[in-house]
Amino acid sequence: MFDLNTNFCVALITAFAHFLWQASLIGAVFALAMRAFNSRAAQTRYVCGLASLCALALCVPMTVALILNTKPESITVARPVASATAVAIVPNDIGEMPANAINRQSILALEKSSNTTRTNQQIVAAKMSVWNLRRWAPWLLSLYVIGVMGFAARLLMGVTASQTFRRNSKPVSDSRLVEVIVRAARRVGLKTVPAVRWCEADIAPAVVGVLRPTILLPLACASGMSPEAWEQVLLHEFTHIRRRDHVVHFLQNTVETLLFFHPVVWYI
Repeated sequence: MFDLNTNFCVALITAFAHFLWQASLIGAVFALAMRAFNSRAAQTRYVCGLASLCALALCVPMTVALILNTKPESITVARPVASATAVAIVPNDIGEMPANAINRQSILALEKSSNTTRTNQQIVAAKMSVWNLRRWAPWLLSLYVIGVMGFAARLLMGVTASQTFRRNSKPVSDSRLVEVIVRAARRVGLKTVPAVRWCEADIAPAVVGVLRPTILLPLACASGMSPEAWEQVLLHEFTHIRRRDHVVHFLQNTVETLLFFHPVVWYI
């Protein structure tokens, strides 16, 4: 049986805690970039969003790797013998004790003993914190897995609906529209012409699929638009395919599923 109370699970929960401020910082930088590039081309804003998405996706695995590769500090237990060296030598006759009876070496020994005790207390407190995290890590990780399963089901429903639309669609057979499709693909710079099909559902023109993208056009608009209008629509959809927007959209949905608990993930 898989043991949730492991070093990896503790590192993962700790990385999620760090992700709260990491994602907030990335979201702030993204918001400033959007304001600075508001008048720039849409491609520049697209690159900023893509870079922010990649940064969010890398935060947790890099933090986990950093935590696991960090060697824990060993605890040094103070021995009673060590503390004896820090005691100042006091004469038997207190009345004869001079004002500078405690020499400089004894004072330094006292300060060193105090610093050692404080360091040991900090290490013990850190160990206790890790122990408490080990205790709660299985429960926190279980809640996280439940959330991931819920959003994964949402993603799966969307993929299933897209596959259903494509399976029930019909290929474009009009020769004039086929010529428009080929011409639009060549204008965008695609080496191969993606499949274009009619969809009976009431949807807007969209690209479905990741490995084999297909453009679905609403069948209700088949006879109500001119070839020139269809060419503009196809140019827009072919541009999405050329930029690999369908792949980016799938990766974005995956990041949202895995890091659903932070609002910045949904903002970007």
